[in-house]
Amino acid sequence: MNVNQKPFSDLVHLEQLRHIETKKASELSYASVADMGSHTTRDFSYQQFLNRLTTRAKRLVHDNALTQDIEQPQKLFLRATRVCIIIAAILGVLAVGHAVGESATLNIYWLITVLLGFNFLSILLWILGISFNLQSLRNGVVAQLACWLPYRNKESDSIRALATRAWWETCLTGSIGKWRISTLTHQFWLAYLGAGLTFLILLMMAKQYDFIWGTTLLPDNSLPKLTQFLGTPVEMIGFRSPDTQQIASSRVGSAIHDAEIRSAWAGFLLGMLLVYGLFPRVILLSISLFMLRLAESRY
Repeated sequence: MNVNQKPFSDLVHLEQLRHIETKKASELSYASVADMGSHTTRDFSYQQFLNRLTTRAKRLVHDNALTQDIEQPQKLFLRATRVCIIIAAILGVLAVGHAVGESATLNIYWLITVLLGFNFLSILLWILGISFNLQSLRNGVVAQLACWLPYRNKESDSIRALATRAWWETCLTGSIGKWRISTLTHQFWLAYLGAGLTFLILLMMAKQYDFIWGTTLLPDNSLPKLTQFLGTPVEMIGFRSPDTQQIASSRVGSAIHDAEIRSAWAGFLLGMLLVYGLFPRVILLSISLFMLRLAESRY
């Protein structure tokens, strides 16, 4: 038996119609499906049976004008997804604006922590949630809100509510739901980081910033060593990172801030956002999309 020959959307529509017929069969017209004929057991195959179910479902949806009710949940979820992405982009811009502020002198590690800290924490929680199947960890708050919207009328027994409930249970629960919500989570963070990176580039193009660093508790050589360690993959993708002398010249209290040092730190900052922010999210989004397609093909 091979269900891969049918699009996943057809199977979702079948499940939606099953929910509707369970509660509202008496309200539906079956005139066009009464003469579909039957197959003997000898001629039976799973694919033929699935084709007949799909044909029957399309006729019932057409005859009973259920197209809008059937398609509404997915449209609502896509609308909620777009709203979440717009919110993420706004938050990314606000985060950069708050981190940079009005000062012309920026603490490089504080800026990196603000821009990448929550993203890194989110990735760790997502990995833990996927590894141990913990829904509360792998699903972000915004992603859960987007998933709740199509299911908000769960107590109603109207045809639209039944179709919505079936879509929700098919597309947003189990393995399929896990990877669909994961996809939304990574899209949210990509929008956050992408908008923040774009705004940061615009700020650095329009204004001159001096980058500094300092520490109270850590040894004096700890942050320079960390900078060189983190800068290795940054340099591999073509961005500059400050050398030992430039790092030392940027210590809090130093008066040396020439154009070359600023350029090195700016390249290091942008490279950090790409290497440790955007690139991991793109990889995780690709994995989630692949796993979603795989889960749908096995439904």
